[in-house]
Amino acid sequence: MSTGRRPVEATRTGTVHPPAKRRIGASNNGNTCSPWGHLNNKLPATVKFPMGTVRRFRNSIGPQLRRLRNEREMTQDALAGALQRAGLDMDRTAVAKIEMQIRSVFDFELAMIARVLRVDMLTLLPSHAKLDRELPALMAGRR
Repeated sequence: MSTGRRPVEATRTGTVHPPAKRRIGASNNGNTCSPWGHLNNKLPATVKFPMGTVRRFRNSIGPQLRRLRNEREMTQDALAGALQRAGLDMDRTAVAKIEMQIRSVFDFELAMIARVLRVDMLTLLPSHAKLDRELPALMAGRR
């Protein structure tokens, strides 16, 4: 049963105030109101990502890493655990992103991945012919 009154909120002191009418995204003294409280205007409230199906590839070792990991019957989680035990701070998500070629790989990470998989670093790299074919597209972000 509705009485037509607005609900009230109690404060710590026990006084009762009606809730403020706030609109998400409304400006309030230079701050932006959001469901999580007030945000500083210096920080963007939304992050815009480019639309479309274009994926920017960040490494060329992803397919070889997946193949070597599967040959050793390791899960991504097991590989991430082995890398962490070897001293490289990498979780399962990072391993998955490397395999999908959407995360860059630093040279020291490449060396540690090769050490954990007990292969030479060159084994993780694609063949010269394949790299020559894909390099222009990789550099342009189209592949």
